[in-house]
Amino acid sequence: MFVETLGLMPKPDQELEFRQIDPSEVKLVVMQLQNKRSSGPDGLSNYVMRKVCDNLVLPITPLYNLIIECSCFPEQFKVCKIIPLFKGGDPEMVGNYRPISLTNTLSKIFERLIFNQIEEFFTNQSLHDPNQFGTGQHKTTWQDSLDP
Repeated sequence: MFVETLGLMPKPDQELEFRQIDPSEVKLVVMQLQNKRSSGPDGLSNYVMRKVCDNLVLPITPLYNLIIECSCFPEQFKVCKIIPLFKGGDPEMVGNYRPISLTNTLSKIFERLIFNQIEEFFTNQSLHDPNQFGTGQHKTTWQDSLDP
């Protein structure tokens, strides 16, 4: 079924080319970050980033544009901090913990900026499968069960 579906997907009219990022886009993404105080290996929490956003947007935008221009994702952005999160039960049992990965805030911002461009391309090229639920905007998994 999956392979057959791939053959039915429309071909885009053009290729995806990442465009330069504007400081206003960076600010919008930063302000949409969850206001959490936990931080990844960079030590910069979403909370702090939102507080200093106006001072950092202009200096980090050229960094993001350089990453796009060079097509090179920095090694430091690939590093994450993994911490155990207690689920409940006996705290002495390893199975009662699940790992969570804390990524660098600057990496999260860049990933969202790239996601937004990919999402825009898919929408403009009508590449979303109307039968896919759970990942698209306003397309929850429960809606799939309501359709006849």
